[in-house]
Amino acid sequence: MGGGLSLNPKPAPDDGYNVSVDEHALPWTFQGETDADTVIMSRRVGSMGLSGDKKGPSRRGVGGTKWNKAKHTVKSTHAFGQAGSALATRRAEARADGTNGWIATHCVLGPRSHRGIEKFELVRVIGRGVMGEVSLARFRKDGKYMAIKAISKGYVVKHDDERHVQNERLILGQLRHPFVVGLFGTLQDKQKIYFVLEYVAGGELFSKLRGNRCLSAAVAKFYLVEILAALAHVHAGGFVYRDLKPENVLLDTEGHCRLVDFGFACAPPDGPEGRMRTNCGTPAYLSPEQLSRKKTGGYTRIVDWWAFGCVAYELMSGHTPFCKDHKTDSHHAIYLRVIQGRISFPSFMGPTPRALVRSLLKADLPKRLTDAASIQAAEFFQDVDFVAVNQKRIRPPQKPLILPIGDASRFDEYHPRECLEDEFDSAKKVFAGF
Repeated sequence: MGGGLSLNPKPAPDDGYNVSVDEHALPWTFQGETDADTVIMSRRVGSMGLSGDKKGPSRRGVGGTKWNKAKHTVKSTHAFGQAGSALATRRAEARADGTNGWIATHCVLGPRSHRGIEKFELVRVIGRGVMGEVSLARFRKDGKYMAIKAISKGYVVKHDDERHVQNERLILGQLRHPFVVGLFGTLQDKQKIYFVLEYVAGGELFSKLRGNRCLSAAVAKFYLVEILAALAHVHAGGFVYRDLKPENVLLDTEGHCRLVDFGFACAPPDGPEGRMRTNCGTPAYLSPEQLSRKKTGGYTRIVDWWAFGCVAYELMSGHTPFCKDHKTDSHHAIYLRVIQGRISFPSFMGPTPRALVRSLLKADLPKRLTDAASIQAAEFFQDVDFVAVNQKRIRPPQKPLILPIGDASRFDEYHPRECLEDEFDSAKKVFAGF
């Protein structure tokens, strides 16, 4: 089967750490349940000539400095062993909780006149953006946990962004798909508007790429087919997403994808193929049509498939195709590479993944793959059963370790802060529909 998808792979490990993957084995056949740090340490120990002999390394022919290094390495190995025992305890706790029943699968907020943020206990902030922040929250009525996205009314009014928040409310209210985050409802108070959302506890897909790490083609394929299915559903509903990147793909408790943050999503004017001219999105994922929208007369929903190609490249290489350094690259430098279609591939990326990326990131629009059907027919996805994908019958390559009751360890922790725009006189502003 090569690097294809299988409906009956071997069980994936239930911790949330990276594991060694053999690309020549069946997909998601993992080599043990060890974490990446343990693998690295075992290699270091082996390179020093240490074995598993209980008597320890011999001093014969070894200088004092080398002996001390070896001794400290044994101590470090012992420390990792203790950490492994602690991890095993955490796994046992997670298994005891079983179904993660503390996470809300539905929520009845009641009439709008009776809704209020005081009905929730905000546990901690798990995400932050320019317009607001996302918190893990407990619904006081039934004790279930969900995510609440709070956006400053003052910021929305000051920057004339009401259409964006209204688009997000309307679109999420219509979309129902296993790979799209669920919206339970909305509410507002004098300073903020709130989206009450499904809590996706497994963290960002981007977390798997930190430190310039990348995924094997077989593992990347799993996440790509679920993202593809989510985008196809968004387009089928008559919408465009416009902000695809690994940070906006979360993993649920089983390891499946959820597309989140629909702040830039919209319904194109003049129908599904209508042109848009709004400048939005993340520079490293923008298509030539978005960057040259004044010359091209705008762009259509096909820009989502360009971003999909960028994500495919990033998952299998560890960095985006047109941005060499996110800290130093200027927008103009990225613009030139995108317009010229200059892509270099790492030597370890195989010919089939390269062909997929090239077909998605051609600067010449008529030669580019621009719809879900043609992308599904690409050689890279030829062994994928998309019916099974949409039914979530494909086992994820890794199941995140989720601890009982209120676990948010998969997200960075932020200190709550007051938004400066809250000082604006927005108390009289009422957002329709919230």
